[in-house]
Amino acid sequence: MTGSNNLLIGQIALDMKLVTPEQVREVLKEQPRLIGAALVAKGYITDEQLVTLIEEQRRRLDEPVDYAGVRKDDMLFGRLLVKRGHVGEEFLNLALRRQQELAESGLIKRLGEILVAVGAVTAETVRATLAMQNKTLMACPSCGTRFNVIGEPGPCEKCGVGLVPESGDVRADKTARWTDPPKGE
Repeated sequence: MTGSNNLLIGQIALDMKLVTPEQVREVLKEQPRLIGAALVAKGYITDEQLVTLIEEQRRRLDEPVDYAGVRKDDMLFGRLLVKRGHVGEEFLNLALRRQQELAESGLIKRLGEILVAVGAVTAETVRATLAMQNKTLMACPSCGTRFNVIGEPGPCEKCGVGLVPESGDVRADKTARWTDPPKGE
């Protein structure tokens, strides 16, 4: 298992709220030990939860990602943040570089998510900036996929269940344009 996969397992465990960021940092200090084995050894997760994490990791790694599209959307989003005085140009460039590094390791993060994680902006600032672009952060209550929805929300592209407004964190897995009919219609 490579370092990027270790980070991915740790991120998945965080996404699934199985562990805390502090617990992941603690086990990462024990490299080169595998992060999944370290989480089990510390008693933070069970063997069954590790199997679930590995299955989710495989699913995410097999999922096609249009990173170029994500990057273009995020560059426009970042320019709005700079224009409104929420972040500086230099900081935006650092965040975009970090986003690229994460993408190269197989972990796709939206710019707003990265900026909130480092405390540069608030989740409300992200939502307000998305609203300026006629986007709303929505989530599928069934499969958990999150979208930056342009226009009126439609069904989830993955499972077809109706999307609901996301009030938690600001992670978005995809951008969906519902001005066009959803796939399959």
